[in-house]
Amino acid sequence: MLMTSLMLTGCYPPINDITTDPFDPLPLYRHGQQVPYPERFGDIQRKKYPLVRPRIFQVSPTELLEVIITVVKDETSWCDVRVDVDNLQLTAVAVSRLFRFRDDIVLQVRSLDGENEAIVHMRSRSRIGKSDLGVNARRITSLFREIEKRLQQNNRLVPQEDERS
Repeated sequence: MLMTSLMLTGCYPPINDITTDPFDPLPLYRHGQQVPYPERFGDIQRKKYPLVRPRIFQVSPTELLEVIITVVKDETSWCDVRVDVDNLQLTAVAVSRLFRFRDDIVLQVRSLDGENEAIVHMRSRSRIGKSDLGVNARRITSLFREIEKRLQQNNRLVPQEDERS
């Protein structure tokens, strides 16, 4: 297993902090201290993970946050979930199954031009290691897919990628 992990490391970029907006990453805090997003990760991330971008949804910000909370409640690897309804923000910790590694997560819903249009920004950062083996990028894209699925089940419109970032 260790040999497989070492071989896989070469397939993934040496980054452990992924954000939907490398130019303006959401602030992430650990023990009350802000954890800076390494500026050098931005170019690497855009090349290796082009699908990790903010997502626009044709629903109100409040409704979108409610859907996100429902999705996160079903995610068994997430714990310490905290929701700041006033700022439309959610923080959590994801715990890996095998080694119990902890990754910090923050996401925020922002209103766009109309009251029925919102955008989601997200950041996921591994606490340990120089490479996350793609886990954080997969976490973001899979969460967005699940949000899309839930909105489609409720007959809501399919989201758009944010072309502004």
